[in-house]
Amino acid sequence: MKNKNKKQVKKISKFQLFIIFSVILILVFAGLIIYRLFFIKQIVFSEKTIKTLQEPPTTAVSYQNGVLIGNSQGYVALFDAEGNTKFSKKIDDKIFGLVVNPKDGSICVAGVKFHLLDRNFKELYSLGFDNFIPRDPYVAFLNNGNTKLLFQSLKDLSYLIVTVDSNGRILTKDTVPDMGQNSQISIDASGNAIFVLESGDIYLLDGSRIAAKTSITEKQTSSISNVFGYFAGGNIVVGYKTLITTDQSQNSRNINVTLPVYFYNNSLSMLTKTSFDSSINNVFVGNNRVVFSAASGFYFYDTRGNLLNSVPKVDFTPFEYLEGSQVRAYVYKNINQQGTVFYQVIVKDSSDREIGRFIKAFSIDNPVFLVSSNSQNVYIIEGVDIKLLTR
Repeated sequence: MKNKNKKQVKKISKFQLFIIFSVILILVFAGLIIYRLFFIKQIVFSEKTIKTLQEPPTTAVSYQNGVLIGNSQGYVALFDAEGNTKFSKKIDDKIFGLVVNPKDGSICVAGVKFHLLDRNFKELYSLGFDNFIPRDPYVAFLNNGNTKLLFQSLKDLSYLIVTVDSNGRILTKDTVPDMGQNSQISIDASGNAIFVLESGDIYLLDGSRIAAKTSITEKQTSSISNVFGYFAGGNIVVGYKTLITTDQSQNSRNINVTLPVYFYNNSLSMLTKTSFDSSINNVFVGNNRVVFSAASGFYFYDTRGNLLNSVPKVDFTPFEYLEGSQVRAYVYKNINQQGTVFYQVIVKDSSDREIGRFIKAFSIDNPVFLVSSNSQNVYIIEGVDIKLLTR
């Protein structure tokens, strides 16, 4: 017996299926386009000038969610995110560098002398020597509470590493002779130092004693300081920044198709070697990783030389990587056919999610980029103007 209540189902034709599928695709793509346009609109930063100085600063760092600067007149000043002056005082005849101790917020001011200020800008001590000036990287805050200060002689270019206690009392003085070539010194929180020469020779120093020595196998020489060496999480990273590609037939330097970088442990035993196919613009050393801003991309390594991540170059050339507790900044640089230099800043949160971007051709050759140590603020110093990136 047939069921009279059974409804007859009408089949959908292929043409109708095609129409339905096309409508769905159009709606999906339209939604993606609208979302993308809205997303881009939301993340484009603008700049806000929060302070105009009397002269360009000689040095600047992020401090207390603001910008701490030093200048050629010897002044140190702190400006908050609204441009209000929180501190300003003449400390020395000229300021070369500022280094913040992340443990207690104290500030090492490198002028003609070294000055240590507490977080309330009270001077705890100062230290200097005739015919010596502070030398970059200036200071190392040690695990035992002491501090090592780095000086360089104006007479023979030798280095002087001075250990002081929390009251500025001198504990040790160690001399590192000038070797007649470009060099770099890095001091670890343990108190050891590495002395890296442009020739590729590396010395591990325990006070004035050479604790270990090695040499990188692929050496370069140049007329400018090209070698780098840093302590990173107790280990050591050493290499050159410039990829040499000059042809041997021109009676010049040898061709290097890759740029080697070496990772060592704290006794100068090699951990690993890595290579880049382009020059390195900047090296960022964090607590547990090293980031290379190379012409071909950003490369993230742990302190033992293991590659963690990479961000390849797309349009602009990677120039600098900056990192605070809440924000990361990827700075790119590009030169168009007319010779105009553009910088692009892509800002991401601590989970590497993009929160904003900014692009500009600046009025000066070398703008300074800073990220806040305790917020998502990003600052740019363009000549005498301190600017904050805003949405």
